[in-house]
Amino acid sequence: MCVQTGALDDSTLVTRLAERFGAQAVVVSIDVKRSWLGHRKVYAAATGKTLRWPWVEHMQRLAAAGAGEVLVSAVDRDGMMQGMDLDMIHEASHAVSVPLIASGGVGSLAHVRAAVAAGASAVAVGAFFVFQGPHRAVLITYPRYQELEQLFSATASEAP
Repeated sequence: MCVQTGALDDSTLVTRLAERFGAQAVVVSIDVKRSWLGHRKVYAAATGKTLRWPWVEHMQRLAAAGAGEVLVSAVDRDGMMQGMDLDMIHEASHAVSVPLIASGGVGSLAHVRAAVAAGASAVAVGAFFVFQGPHRAVLITYPRYQELEQLFSATASEAP
């Protein structure tokens, strides 16, 4: 299960879910949006408000509360297909010990590879699979299996 809004006000919700279903079943989702000054902040999608909380501390608090994975979304890049916030991914991956799913900005397989290299355990690629061609027509497609094999075999060989 994935929890976002409920965990904003009550991190014990994550703990209770993890105790009941196991940490492996609990994913916390954190939307991160840049302020007009460029600072990353927690964004509450349900209310449309940017919160004053430091996003890394919020993520660490939820991971410590029992989340088995963290999904961190760069709201400003979501659907733009112009690349991911690699600095945010790097910072997030070094701040928590649970697997990190990165979201927001994938427009090519190179973006996926860069996100994994920056520390993501997995990458969400919604718009990349849906919007195709020069007019961004809706055409659900997926990379060929060989492309994915090449992508990740190259990434694995570059790992320290």
